[in-house]
Amino acid sequence: MKKVVLLIFITLFFPLLCFGMAPKPICIDGFNPGGCQLENSTGVSVSITGDINTDEGAAITIRGGSDNTLTSSGNINVVEDVLSSGVQLDNTSGNRVTINGDINIFGERGGLLAEGIFVLDDSYDNTIQTGNITISGEEDAVGIYIYNFGTSSLGNTIQTGDITISGGDDGGYGILLTGAWNDTIVTGNISIEDPFAAGIIVEQSRGVSIQVNGDISLIGGDTVAIGLLDSDSTSITVSGDITTAHDAIEVIDSSFNTITLNGKVSANAGDDAAIYVNSTSDNNTFTLNQGSVIDGRLHNDGSNNTLKLNLGAGRSYALETTGSSSWIIEDLNNRPMVTGSAYGIGVGNMETQGHEMYQRTYQINQTLQQRQLANYKGNATPYWINSYYNESSRSGSANLSSNNLQFSNHRSGINLGYRVTQYEQPIELLFNYENSSMNHDDFNHQISSDSMMVGVLMPNIQHIAGGELSVNAMVGISDFRGNRQVMTNSAGYSGMRTIGSDYQAKHYVVGAGWLKALFKGEMLQTYVNIGADINHQRMESYREEAYYKFDSRDITQLQTRMTLAVDAQPFNNQLNINVNLGVENRNMIAGTQQGLSLNNTKTEYSHMNQTNTYLTSSLNISYPFTNTISAYAGYQYFDSGDDIKMSSGQIGVSGSF
Repeated sequence: MKKVVLLIFITLFFPLLCFGMAPKPICIDGFNPGGCQLENSTGVSVSITGDINTDEGAAITIRGGSDNTLTSSGNINVVEDVLSSGVQLDNTSGNRVTINGDINIFGERGGLLAEGIFVLDDSYDNTIQTGNITISGEEDAVGIYIYNFGTSSLGNTIQTGDITISGGDDGGYGILLTGAWNDTIVTGNISIEDPFAAGIIVEQSRGVSIQVNGDISLIGGDTVAIGLLDSDSTSITVSGDITTAHDAIEVIDSSFNTITLNGKVSANAGDDAAIYVNSTSDNNTFTLNQGSVIDGRLHNDGSNNTLKLNLGAGRSYALETTGSSSWIIEDLNNRPMVTGSAYGIGVGNMETQGHEMYQRTYQINQTLQQRQLANYKGNATPYWINSYYNESSRSGSANLSSNNLQFSNHRSGINLGYRVTQYEQPIELLFNYENSSMNHDDFNHQISSDSMMVGVLMPNIQHIAGGELSVNAMVGISDFRGNRQVMTNSAGYSGMRTIGSDYQAKHYVVGAGWLKALFKGEMLQTYVNIGADINHQRMESYREEAYYKFDSRDITQLQTRMTLAVDAQPFNNQLNINVNLGVENRNMIAGTQQGLSLNNTKTEYSHMNQTNTYLTSSLNISYPFTNTISAYAGYQYFDSGDDIKMSSGQIGVSGSF
């Protein structure tokens, strides 16, 4: 539906505007059942009650004059045979028209032309507000039609509900502006079923603002959702999806316009242009906000036309472009991207890597601290086993920025330990298995893993400053499986493609902790534990199918902690209650850069969240079933400076078997 077809509409409709209609009665307060008009009136206020039902012309007309106020409490119903309008403003200004009901036009007698709202002939600074606009059975129909070519820079303001047009055979248009200047239009959904259908047409207009708070859905042989023809400085925002049987957006001989999209744009199931810009259209800007999906070609023959991608830091995209000119591509979410077409990758797995490393050893460290305390108190058992489950998450802030990306993480695992006592210093051997599921940015990227670690703890290697020094070391391996959602306009994917990945990482951890009793009473004891770990991870290089390749990456992180522990035995040593309050910090000291390739073009990502501080708390309860076997349960919670929250629980058994 390129330029020639758009001009057909103007040629077709202009002669029909010359037809006159029988005059309506003057509008009065109360019932105006057949419709009414204000002719050359100024400063008149009219309140209409009840529905208006008419079979010809405009239900309400204001012609000439200015500054009138008209309010109608009911619906407008028009059944017509030639030409009709719900509300018509002709050569008038400063009026306020409010229809609290809907506008319904039924072409039951073969109507030629119908407009829900019609503003023409140098009408400006008017405000019109209505409910839904529904037109059916007309040869040609327009929901909102402004044919102005006025001299004033004061635009009209029109606000409606949904616009629905069906049953026509020549042309159905949601919004048509010809010669408009600085008008503002706000509507709901636009739904049209017609052989020639257009959601929005702006022709020979300047400074127009249109906001569609819903979807644009077009069914017909020759359709366009948004068409700009010889129009400049227009702003159009669509909050919902766009579905059309032909091109979705066409910009012809138009410059300095802005179109903002927030939903899926589907152009003939991807076979036509989602955005088409011709060679005489320059300096236009198209913004794709979070939630946008492009299913169709991005064609540009003009100069300095820009695609702004504000999709959220977790979204990945692979957009192919066509045309004789290159797009200017701007990524607004700090993600790695390359041009040539437009390829970008969500940063979720890269940005949360430091927190993931901390989480991988968090539950192990909780267990090691409990074992160090048991050895310090002299009641450490030779065998122990516990299982755990934890959840951590960050709600994010619209998920647009990489430094506060939304995620949720679920982990479950098991720890097994054995205390070796035949040496001068006791040694505890540890085995850990963990399964993890990470969801970045509302399922834009999902990663699951299976991981094993083995290690050793020497709980009291040295007595220092009245306390006991412990050391530990661990090694491990993780297998990861990823599924990433990629927005792509390549044929056959309907705007989204899922790509997979498989890769491994190796873990190396060494650490030390110092534990000292602060108070020892018969039923209450307090302790302080200060520790630090060097946590290193070697991530192998891997590829995510067709689009992305990650270089190998070595990350080293310093993790420090200080914990105040309180032990209590309120029931003659039968039950032990352990409460911990602490502060922990992680600081990425090496490996802050991730090298990668997008569509075989090298780039890199610099880690934003290199450090984080966590406030931790835990409650642990143990109970001896026999002289040799005890059961215990624990709950942990932390809150971080990066708005990450975690809760976890564990149960276990220790003793001699």
